Amino acid sequence: MFELPNPIVIENVIQCKMRGKVAYQSHFPASIGTQLTFVKPYDLPSGKGYQRPVDGKRCEDFAQYLSKGEDALFTPILLNAASNWDFVSYDKQRPSYGRLICKGKASLMDGQHRMGGLRSIFGKHTLI
Repeated sequence: MFELPNPIVIENVIQCKMRGKVAYQSHFPASIGTQLTFVKPYDLPSGKGYQRPVDGKRCEDFAQYLSKGEDALFTPILLNAASNWDFVSYDKQRPSYGRLICKGKASLMDGQHRMGGLRSIFGKHTLI
């Protein structure tokens, strides 16, 4: 369920460290985001979830907002790739600049309603 049928590559990625953890910054098209993300709700039986349940109305409201055109702003989302993504630098002179090879989905840590709005637009109605 969380593995991708084929790896997805994200280009122009900046790698950095934050509190001893590796973090990445980049962008990808909304259509890729709908394939690449899922929500790990806080009430999972395993106890390992952390997101509040997705509110369908908030997702639909965001989809409606996005339909307003170019004035609609889509702010950044925060993902946890859980070691399912590999960073490859472009060259040795810029070891912190490269691409991510995504072999599995990343859980949304922030942005589940924004991504839910996109899923609504693209006809994919579930985030879990």
